[in-house]
Amino acid sequence: MKRKTGLRAGHILITLLALALVSWAGLTVASPSRMAQGTTKAHTGAGTFDSTTEGKVGRSGPSSPLFGPNVRANQDNTQNGQHEPSLAVSRVHTNTVIVASKDYREGNIKRVWIDGSTDGGVTWPIQVHMPNLPATVNESDPVVMARDDGRIYVSCLTTGNEGIFITWTDDDGQTWQPSVPIVQNQPTLQDKDWFAIDNNPTSPYYHRMYMMWAPGATSVVESHSTDGGLTWSAKHSISGSDTEYTYPVVGSDGTVYNFMMQGWNFGSVGTIQMTKSTNGGVTWSAPATVTMADQPFSPIRSGDTYRFFAILSAAVDPNNNNLYVAWTDNRNFDTNGTDVVYVRSTNGGATWSAVTRLSHDTPAVGRDHITPMLAVGADSTLHAFWLDRRVDPPGRDIGNDNPLYNSWYSSSTDGGVTWADDTKVSSVAQNMNCCFPTGSNNAAGDYWGLDVSQDTVYVAWNDTRGGDQDIMVSKGLMSSGGGGTPTPTSTVPATATSTPAITNTPMPTVSGTASSTPTSQATGTANPSTTATSGATGTPVVTATSGSTATGTPSSTPGPNCQSFTDVPQDNVFYPQVYLLSCQGLISGYPCGGPNEPCDNQQRPYFRINNNITRGQIAKIVAGAAGFTEPVSGQSFEDVPVGSTFYQYIERLAARNVMSGYPCGAPNEPCGAGNLPYFRPGNNATRGQISKIVSNAAGFTEPAGNRIFEDVTPGSTFYDYIQRLASRNVMQGYPCGSPGEPCGNGNLPYFRPNSNASRGQTSKIIANTFFP
Repeated sequence: MKRKTGLRAGHILITLLALALVSWAGLTVASPSRMAQGTTKAHTGAGTFDSTTEGKVGRSGPSSPLFGPNVRANQDNTQNGQHEPSLAVSRVHTNTVIVASKDYREGNIKRVWIDGSTDGGVTWPIQVHMPNLPATVNESDPVVMARDDGRIYVSCLTTGNEGIFITWTDDDGQTWQPSVPIVQNQPTLQDKDWFAIDNNPTSPYYHRMYMMWAPGATSVVESHSTDGGLTWSAKHSISGSDTEYTYPVVGSDGTVYNFMMQGWNFGSVGTIQMTKSTNGGVTWSAPATVTMADQPFSPIRSGDTYRFFAILSAAVDPNNNNLYVAWTDNRNFDTNGTDVVYVRSTNGGATWSAVTRLSHDTPAVGRDHITPMLAVGADSTLHAFWLDRRVDPPGRDIGNDNPLYNSWYSSSTDGGVTWADDTKVSSVAQNMNCCFPTGSNNAAGDYWGLDVSQDTVYVAWNDTRGGDQDIMVSKGLMSSGGGGTPTPTSTVPATATSTPAITNTPMPTVSGTASSTPTSQATGTANPSTTATSGATGTPVVTATSGSTATGTPSSTPGPNCQSFTDVPQDNVFYPQVYLLSCQGLISGYPCGGPNEPCDNQQRPYFRINNNITRGQIAKIVAGAAGFTEPVSGQSFEDVPVGSTFYQYIERLAARNVMSGYPCGAPNEPCGAGNLPYFRPGNNATRGQISKIVSNAAGFTEPAGNRIFEDVTPGSTFYDYIQRLASRNVMQGYPCGSPGEPCGNGNLPYFRPNSNASRGQTSKIIANTFFP
């Protein structure tokens, strides 16, 4: 991001010193300039709020949860630091929590590491670098979001190939999808990615994903995914110029609201804007003004050295679509220091409340409050988390001599009208002017983590108590009022701090140097990437553990180690699905060193992606993908004896009528004592057969619908199964016009149901069906 220069409105004029280019991600930066500020700052014409009548405390209902111990999530043994934590808790298993942060354990090389716990934050055994990113890039700005079915996503930006990438886990962090590029190799930094997921089952866009970012840190663009993140639409602009800090949320009816700051800069007045889409991200409304924001200086005070930006946070109520936006504001700097403030809307953003102070301590000079984060639970409880300087050791003066911050939490059950007492989460105060990683441009973390699932709240922040920047996490339980399970780490219990009751009153409207709001509507049409399985020869798509022409024995299944293959590079059309299935332990490859399969420097195996898939192989992969694991006994097929390679998988599918065999009596298939049929496990599987097997194993039984393919007519053997998969974009066909495939009246494509399926194509079909 370009670090901007400018003049502060009011009677303090501070010219920002030469600072030509600073990456928002802290990746390519010039040294930060120190601003010559006093311990107080004159008001900038932004308006003030009455400090005796804001921040209403004393709501009815349960009190805010007390939080458990502060536990370090990153488990590296370096002193190089982590910051910019983002956090999500599983919507299925509330003891599963995932944190991602920008990590400097390699020195002045920025990586995004994923830390995970499955015991409520007691231990953090999951320690994973963002998977399969190019080794030469730097990484930054991680964002973690949870889907309602247990899937958890992590995104980040990269420099060196200027991109945005996303990965996810479906097994509580044990394995991760290879990172999918949303964009890459762009001409400028693709800054400040943030995304949202439609978790509303009644929404017409259920599970659609929306990614926002700011190319060149100058305007906001959007891309969306309809297939769980595997492919993404073309990016298109949804803002005017000079816009940053994007933050999208999705309402219960599928409306996407995106908030952003126009006129972003430290020490200036900006405009918080909202744009929305009601058709799944295809078109967006013109940006509309929410309110004005008086953005603090960076650093905030002359005694500070850390970089600061007034990043937004937003939330939407899943029950009534109330909207909330919070940020750090400077309008009362002379009396309060910086404040965390918020606005709310009860009519879809048509009108907004007055700007209201979020923290509930008594205002005082130097009590800076920074970087609020918001979340709304399924019960409509509004949660807020921030850091502030209200508490300091005895004998230390408040003001420039007060460098220490603590982490604080509050909640509201009436839509932000009244709040519970603020609760101090951190057990140790920290100095944010300490311990900057090399190459970080004195960054102290531009945002924190906050998420809620059922009765469980988690918060995350970067903390310097250990002599470097670490990621601390704390768990709160709303039902019991107590924190998470005690950990081996000895910490001081969190304490709740009550403050005098105060009433909410509007803060004056901010005026100043904000840029005008653009009025043009962004109407770029989404162009999602296709997921066609077609190839030059039209071989079917199937995942397998060996090919019909293979020689030798496949190497052992990689399971959670996620195997990559020499002959399936990252730009291969089937790479994401092949890698995903390897992570699931469903496919493996062949050791390198055979004819025409030389070993690379990593000694990786070969997948033989173009080899045909056999009926035995498809049985094994489909049974595993569908989760069929029950013990089997007996023998259903003459040519699949007990203990043979594919015996248990074939028996499981046969018991469910997913696959059947051929009556005995054909040449070389004599009838035995029991007249058992033959399965023919070594025969190649065709595209039509695979459609039937996969569709039946997935339990797809809906009516087949109107004809999609020229060569698959209603009533034909595989018609119903092919139609069901094609309607889900699991499999596609080939345009008419090829030799032997004339175009009919409707120019329908051809499916080629009798063509053999390759290992690569099959991988895509199974991954798209069982792991969308």
